[in-house]
Amino acid sequence: MFIINWFQHTRRRTVLFCLFVFVSFVACKQTKKVIFDPTDLSILVRNDLGTPQQGAQVRMYNDVNAYLNSKNNGAEEGFVEKAFTDAAGLVTFTDLNTDKEYYFLVTYRDRVRFADLDNFDEGFKFSKYLSKGVNTNAEIHLKPANSIVGFYVPSSLAGYLPVQFYVDNDSIGSIAETVSSVSGPSQTGLLSFRFAQGKKKWMAKSSQGCIWYGEVNVLPTESFSPTPLQENCNAGSVSFYVGQESLNQLPIEITFSPSDKIGTLYNTSSVPTTCFYPNTVTAARPIGKYTYTATYKRTNCVITDTITITKASCRIVKLPSCQ
Repeated sequence: MFIINWFQHTRRRTVLFCLFVFVSFVACKQTKKVIFDPTDLSILVRNDLGTPQQGAQVRMYNDVNAYLNSKNNGAEEGFVEKAFTDAAGLVTFTDLNTDKEYYFLVTYRDRVRFADLDNFDEGFKFSKYLSKGVNTNAEIHLKPANSIVGFYVPSSLAGYLPVQFYVDNDSIGSIAETVSSVSGPSQTGLLSFRFAQGKKKWMAKSSQGCIWYGEVNVLPTESFSPTPLQENCNAGSVSFYVGQESLNQLPIEITFSPSDKIGTLYNTSSVPTTCFYPNTVTAARPIGKYTYTATYKRTNCVITDTITITKASCRIVKLPSCQ
């Protein structure tokens, strides 16, 4: 549910409007202070339990095609601004253009409940209801994703346990036992996770150094996709990062090719001690030579270089400052 409340004040009266995205009207009791400049939008994000959600990622788009690409394909690109909710579940966007339409994707990875929460099935568009000099409040409710992916380690790979799993450069958990056959998502030995729809790149690393990787297309409907590790773990990994000197050049998009996007750096990092280090972008690939491209969005600078990935390795690459 996406409820937008706003006030307009005249000399004689105060008119309170509450707009429901699907063009239904409801009554509101609260009052609001008018802010004359700039035009701001404050969003309160609640999870499926109804409580304010801290740490939810809120992406704002002003182009419907970029919004749909991110929603349907899981591409984290094309947004005009990204922010995270505070301890009260709030995030504020400022200096908004009253003539534009804004679209919002909100996601939160709940590692305790092994589920992505999002607003993909709810209202998403804030359409030209901003008025100059008026502070607008909005509320977005999240729901658990529909599709479940169940990772597991076959009995033939028992010697590689335990295995740590990563999805989109984010650690989601580990597996410490094997599975001979799969009966359902709640089966013991499976690492089952509800993911938001779109293509998800996953990687796994064993305690013996073996590395696997793959991609799963997560459907928007209720589904379960058992995903086993394969016998061949002939892969290595590479991790990219930037230092504090590149802070004003972020974000930086890194690709191996137009169809093989590794990820985007949004923060600087200290020197990583391993792959999947915080604020780095990591990719696992078969052994071989690869040419990567790093595109610095703020400075329009582009660099390319070649790296070699070896079996069960972790290559650390620091990207230079690029003005």
